[in-house]
Amino acid sequence: MAFKAIINIPGYLPQNDETIEFETCAEAWAYLRDERIRDLDDPMNDEDEDGIDSALEEMEGLMSEPSVCTVYGRTPGYEGDHDLGVAYSVIGHVDVEVIYASEVRPGNTLLDWISWACCPPTLGIMRGPRS
Repeated sequence: MAFKAIINIPGYLPQNDETIEFETCAEAWAYLRDERIRDLDDPMNDEDEDGIDSALEEMEGLMSEPSVCTVYGRTPGYEGDHDLGVAYSVIGHVDVEVIYASEVRPGNTLLDWISWACCPPTLGIMRGPRS
């Protein structure tokens, strides 16, 4: 399974048309953390910083204990009352065509193999063949 890193303003499309894929969830969070640091360090952001950014701290925690989720942070440089913030997300990405083409067996459906790819049998969540 691959992982995609997405940055967007909640309620709007992602900032990039093409999302970047990573082999591990931790790599995706490291990329998002670096993007957050770059945005916070932008010289145009002259807000009074106390040096603590909760979104950045949460992302650093997710690098050591990776999880597929979304982290919300304030918009760097915005000082208004109606800040929508920025959402940093890591999602799992499964190439369904490859899995289905290589793993299809009689009695198993496409949904069975998507379930397997997202939750390998070692987790005990595998759906069995339909009868």
